[in-house]
Amino acid sequence: AADVAGEAVSAAARYTAALDQLGAAGNAQHAGFVHSYFGVLEWKRGKLPSAVAHIQAVLRTSVTLRDRWLLSFAAQATVALVGSHAQPAGWARLLGAADALGKATGGATFGWEHSPGAQNVVDLRKQLARDGERSAAYREGRTLPFAAVAALAMRLLKEVVQAPDNPETGGHPGQESEQSVSRFEAHVSLTTREREVLRLVAQGLSSKAIGRQLFISERTVAQHLTAIFNKLGVNTRAQAVGVAAQRGLF
Repeated sequence: AADVAGEAVSAAARYTAALDQLGAAGNAQHAGFVHSYFGVLEWKRGKLPSAVAHIQAVLRTSVTLRDRWLLSFAAQATVALVGSHAQPAGWARLLGAADALGKATGGATFGWEHSPGAQNVVDLRKQLARDGERSAAYREGRTLPFAAVAALAMRLLKEVVQAPDNPETGGHPGQESEQSVSRFEAHVSLTTREREVLRLVAQGLSSKAIGRQLFISERTVAQHLTAIFNKLGVNTRAQAVGVAAQRGLF
């Protein structure tokens, strides 16, 4: 409600609190949706690296959970966010994938029409009607498998933060923006429960053993691990332990 009312500071604080609470509860899926809206809010506030980091978190969660609904949200947000910065064929391909996912998940929409890049998407759709190459890319995008859609969205997000005309890069494509994304991820705090799970992972315990020690289900352990991976920007337990050790999170 604060976001819709244009109260950006209040909305950011509430989104942050929501992520903390969902992380403590081990609810990675709902945290993914919060990251989606938080990402667009950060974009509206002119914080592109932070926006990209949030959408990347959604993509990672969608892959971990094999959640098409979340991937649909992330793909639509990426289409709007990358705008004219993206390579035209790749942009059209991702729009096709996003449209197909939206239809497959029952018409779920992220609401990109209310985002800063809404006009870019409208213009792209008009161009598709008269541009054979882009139309072919759009049709190809509608047939992409799950993993390919996520990989394409990740690539386009990286390209937008590396764009030479991105004012946040200071004239050095990708350098400052990637550092900013890293700083953003580094300052995302782990909840007390996530730290407990991570410490046990570092000790070599399995998810089943961790669950027994913390009196939680194995599924809840998996959800905590997903949240940890998203916050640290990693894909495996070994990477999570390594990054956490580097950042002094134990």
